[in-house]
Amino acid sequence: MPHQGGRSVPQRPAGLEQKQKVESPIPLPANFVDEAERLMQENNKLPKDDKHRFDITTSKIRNLLSLATEIYHQEYLRNEPKLLEESLYQIQMMRVRMLYEAGREPAVKTFLAQSHLIGYLKDIGDDRMKLIRYTQYLEALVAYHRYFGGREN
Repeated sequence: MPHQGGRSVPQRPAGLEQKQKVESPIPLPANFVDEAERLMQENNKLPKDDKHRFDITTSKIRNLLSLATEIYHQEYLRNEPKLLEESLYQIQMMRVRMLYEAGREPAVKTFLAQSHLIGYLKDIGDDRMKLIRYTQYLEALVAYHRYFGGREN
């Protein structure tokens, strides 16, 4: 063990130095519907064995959408610019659920990375309109996935 200031410091096992990076906050583009169309269209054009292709079901994307929809319904009719405390908590739990699903299924992990859903979710902060647009982006992803022939189950 290496010594630091007279005391020994345990060494990390090999491989732990490389951390997987979870996406940083990024703003959702104003043309998020066009972005959803582009993403789904490009994915549809990739060969089935391409590592960048996500073979995700429409049902799986709808499950992600349902997490946001609960918060959306709670916030949509309000007029205040800031989200409710409960909504902020639900957004945190939504992020946890998305990461869990990504850990379970490589297709979900690829989909989340290419759609930037985690980065966009982190960027919401406490802004009610950002949450509303985020949910609409998820709706667009579901619609374009289905339109371009995404599989159901």
